[in-house]
Amino acid sequence: MPKIVVVGAGIIGLSQACILQEKFPDAEITIVAGDVSPNITSDIAAGFWHPYLLGDDIPKDTLKRWLGETFDYILRFARSHPTHGAMIISGYEFNRKALKKPEFADFFLQFRELSPKEVLEARGKEAYPVEQAWFYTTVFLETTLHLKYLFNKYLSNGGLLERRWLKSIDELGEKYDLIFNCTGLGANKLVDDFGVFPTRGQIIRVRCPEVKHFFIDEETYCLPNSETTVLGGTAEKNDHDLLIRPATAKWILEENIKKIPALKNAEIVSHKVGLRPTRSAVRLETEYRTIGKKRVPIIHNYGHGGSGVTLFYGCALDGAKLAANVIQKSKI
Repeated sequence: MPKIVVVGAGIIGLSQACILQEKFPDAEITIVAGDVSPNITSDIAAGFWHPYLLGDDIPKDTLKRWLGETFDYILRFARSHPTHGAMIISGYEFNRKALKKPEFADFFLQFRELSPKEVLEARGKEAYPVEQAWFYTTVFLETTLHLKYLFNKYLSNGGLLERRWLKSIDELGEKYDLIFNCTGLGANKLVDDFGVFPTRGQIIRVRCPEVKHFFIDEETYCLPNSETTVLGGTAEKNDHDLLIRPATAKWILEENIKKIPALKNAEIVSHKVGLRPTRSAVRLETEYRTIGKKRVPIIHNYGHGGSGVTLFYGCALDGAKLAANVIQKSKI
């Protein structure tokens, strides 16, 4: 029976652990994590399915597959188990300049370009003029709800949890036959990957039942979910500051209100800051490292930038394929 450890309990690590349980029911699987939901970066994620702050060095065919597999996964939950955090949502995207229809728009349930009259009706006169706007229907995942579902599923299937912070992957010792590194930004120190860096994101969660659609543009976004609406946001590269910046919060709120006047009456629920694990490409590959006297395979699955919710399931499926190759080759 192989002993597998998954380091990290965010949307990447938990989904990876659950898929490993499905693919290798005889394996002993342990998650090692310093923190778990609702106190991790994944809980701060807006949850909108849309490629964002993603590295450019991912092969197009691979990216398309990850996008489609994750979209279909969220859509299945939205249609059958919405209490687990998935929902179908429609709304508007505004662009200052005319853009080509994005390739990932083929996954949307509907997509169309708005006429100038529709843009004015949706945008209002107070906001800056736009060259182009789209209306489309996509999926949304409230990460805290889905992490709770995944965590309960993982434990009920015999998964183990060890709460501790690691300073190096070598601290795992020789106990495990296979290591999954799903640590996001933590990979910078854990495995000395200096190519992964933080992109700071500050958001506000508000209650505003009047907002029924999402609104996004190059500067801000307004994303309603079941209980609150997420207002954002920032994308500050190499910024490690987790403190709330009042001036930034003021800007986020005021800019969103300009575009969506209904937000004037919104009740502020919370302010949050998260650090997105940004990299030139998602790292999803197998590396062998000597730990103690043992040569141990490490499968890395991190570096999703602002697209963790957009890619997590497709990446976890590929992670399981890499594990199958390792297990077959090593005869664990």
